[in-house]
Amino acid sequence: MKVEAMRKSFSRSLAAAFLAAVVSAVGVVAAPAAAQAHPGWATCLELSNGHLCARGVDNGQSTDIMYDKTGGSEITARFYLVWKVNGSRVYDNGSWMLYRGVRSFVFSGARFVDYRRCMEVQGQGSFCV
Repeated sequence: MKVEAMRKSFSRSLAAAFLAAVVSAVGVVAAPAAAQAHPGWATCLELSNGHLCARGVDNGQSTDIMYDKTGGSEITARFYLVWKVNGSRVYDNGSWMLYRGVRSFVFSGARFVDYRRCMEVQGQGSFCV
């Protein structure tokens, strides 16, 4: 009887260890790739061909937007902010084209917490963080 009790105890311990390992692995897999790919950015959105990220700079008094394009075809895009109070928009200096690489823009004087941060891609629509 003692051997049977020890076998059950060992089986439960083994099952618990296996479950803990699976939960741990799933937790790592489920972590947002954008956060891992771009530390230092307050918020990121993973898109099919890159990451759109934003952060406050100048003690939050300005907003920095960045798009890291890792694949797909060339795009024509531009950054803009949407004021949370009334929905009005503030655009960057104009459209730009990007095949691969990083594009960023700082909206000076636009407090990070007051705006939604967006990128408008010609023919695809807008993406916001």
